[in-house]
Amino acid sequence: MAALHGDAFVKALQSETVTLLVGEKEEAVHIPKALLSIKSSFIATFLEKSEGVLGMQGESITAVKMFVTWCYQERLQTLGPSASFEERKQWKETLIDVWIFAARYDISKLQNETMLALILLLNTPHLLNKTDIAYIWDRTASTFDRLRRLSAMAVVMQIEDGKGEHRKKIKDYEDFAGLEGFFCLLYKAHGTYLKQVDIPNLAKRPKKTKWQMFTQLPEVREGLMVKETAPAPAPVPAPVAAVAPFAPGEVIEID
Repeated sequence: MAALHGDAFVKALQSETVTLLVGEKEEAVHIPKALLSIKSSFIATFLEKSEGVLGMQGESITAVKMFVTWCYQERLQTLGPSASFEERKQWKETLIDVWIFAARYDISKLQNETMLALILLLNTPHLLNKTDIAYIWDRTASTFDRLRRLSAMAVVMQIEDGKGEHRKKIKDYEDFAGLEGFFCLLYKAHGTYLKQVDIPNLAKRPKKTKWQMFTQLPEVREGLMVKETAPAPAPVPAPVAAVAPFAPGEVIEID
């Protein structure tokens, strides 16, 4: 998806403002229609039938605000390297919600940027827990969903960090037998790890963590990323006063 520059960006900002009503409280988030249409033709299609207002009651307000900020800045917000473990946990939850939101509305570029941010973040050992995995399975549909694949890979690392207690670690996930495809993804990811990370390449790349080596395997990376689509630029209506997505300087609070 090409970035907007110069006059095209200014015209998009000056287009008619649309409103997204987010979460149970239907918090209003505003964004120029042309800018939104360029970033998500899927959402734009729904807006055409809703007269400028779209209900997103099932979405996370933090995820939607992150999406709107991404539309303006054309890059994903980042977490500083000095962030605490608790801050990383909160950021992980936010990124999961952003990825699920982007997948639901077919925003492939945001999906991939979020996936890369999650891969980087999950280099922190044991950051993804069983609650996160159950949450991901509940909000994704496909057995081979990319976020599910990433979850299985994170579990593999937890099993391998068990200092020889592999069976005990796997036993910790026995109650996930009801999660469709969980153990299929887990065993497939574990097989890839054992063949290409644990034995043959460890001595060759001592400066990388095993997680970095695992997630940088070409076939693994291909399985985590989605094919990016490039929707055609939306027509720009007559300029009207733009409305900020939220107050200037407002800090996005992570619930």
